[in-house]
Amino acid sequence: MKIKHSTVAIFTLLLLAGTAVQARGDDHDRHRDRGYDTGTPMHYNYATAKKILRELYYRESNGRYSDYNRTIYCNCPILYRGRHMAGADFEECGYEIYKNPSRAYRIEWEHIVPAYNLGSQRRCWQKGGRRNCSRNDPIFSVMEGDMHNLQPSIGEVNEARSHYRYADAGLEPYQFGACDVVVDHKLRIMQPPESIRGIIARTYLYMYSKYNLAMSKKEARMYEIWDKSYPPTGWECHRNREIEKIQGNDNPFITRACSGRSRSPREHGRSH
Repeated sequence: MKIKHSTVAIFTLLLLAGTAVQARGDDHDRHRDRGYDTGTPMHYNYATAKKILRELYYRESNGRYSDYNRTIYCNCPILYRGRHMAGADFEECGYEIYKNPSRAYRIEWEHIVPAYNLGSQRRCWQKGGRRNCSRNDPIFSVMEGDMHNLQPSIGEVNEARSHYRYADAGLEPYQFGACDVVVDHKLRIMQPPESIRGIIARTYLYMYSKYNLAMSKKEARMYEIWDKSYPPTGWECHRNREIEKIQGNDNPFITRACSGRSRSPREHGRSH
């Protein structure tokens, strides 16, 4: 008997969700008691979140939003070998390897708000860095695995970005071929393409609001401007809804922006 791909994908997502809930069943009460707005009992660590997102993207690669199955910074189509993300289509997007071929051929799940921002001031980080926080700090584990903060990226670009802040510094792209991103190691910034500044802004505003993180007034103002200047695409709105079904909470900054959308959900171009 044949089983449709969508049925298999949904079953896999539910199985992964059940595993995560079993592993982290009482996290919600602990987080609530400590004053954090977790919003839902469905928390996932980073490893489980990546598995769920890979399955979600695979399912969408054959669906309505297949044109948007692309990497976050360079807008390169994601290639699949079976259900596995096998890299990016450099020829289609004009990407050129800069320095690290082994990372360039990998798809990695980038934290838009870096894990360093989430954990560097926590006690666990001082005693053993990110690995220690992932293993021993349930609050950090929730933040690290929040799927609204994770986007597929070419590994080399993820590595180059490190935990640098985003900025618009008027820099000319030169490092990754036709990819419109610039990483300046002296200034310790990444200048993202205009096409993704909206989703970056709404992710930052969400993460800092949800987890009560401190943001400078200058940075907050920049993200508020980006949020208003770069409206969401149909894919951003759809992805937000799909993650809400799995994780149990939306990104309200995306939901609000999508409620006033007038663009078609089938836009084409270099936006995500």
